[in-house]
Amino acid sequence: MSSRLARIGFLMFVSMTLSALVADSAGKWEASRSGSGRFLAYSGVATVLGKATPVTVKFFCDTTYTPNEKGALGFDLTLGHVAALAPFHFDDFEGPDAPAVEKQLLVVTITRRGKEPLSFKVAPSGSYPEEGTFTFEGSDVTHKAVSTPKSLLRALGEDADELRFTITDYRNAKLKIELTIPVAGKRADFKALVAGVK
Repeated sequence: MSSRLARIGFLMFVSMTLSALVADSAGKWEASRSGSGRFLAYSGVATVLGKATPVTVKFFCDTTYTPNEKGALGFDLTLGHVAALAPFHFDDFEGPDAPAVEKQLLVVTITRRGKEPLSFKVAPSGSYPEEGTFTFEGSDVTHKAVSTPKSLLRALGEDADELRFTITDYRNAKLKIELTIPVAGKRADFKALVAGVK
């Protein structure tokens, strides 16, 4: 399926901050289903230190609930060509034994017109799904009564204009990746994502 790609500007500041500008409206959104899973994905291209970098944010909700299998909900944030984002230490987030595994180093902020922003702290898990790409995941069991990912997805279905991800480096608190995507007009899609979930 053809689409225009979003332009997301990344700048490296002297303070060792990697910062992304807001993506324009040309980003691609796609909703899909697979079995008991629902998905809503945003994809675009970021210019990172002068290099084109694929960026994908996938929101998901799996309502599976059996004695042997329990579905999850949350989000995946995937960055491509991560070598260009050095000196950010992606390895510190990788795998179940990662040094940063229990640290809430990812903050997701929803901006809302005329209202105070909503912020959610997440201890992300990380992985290299393909060579040169890295995924930060924030998720929990769908049928858990209260969870940060569930609160985030529900808030996106209520009132949201932009969604900002801020990831702080495990070794250097001044080193951050910031990425903002537009979510205005996606309220119905986010409501459908978690429809029927208690």
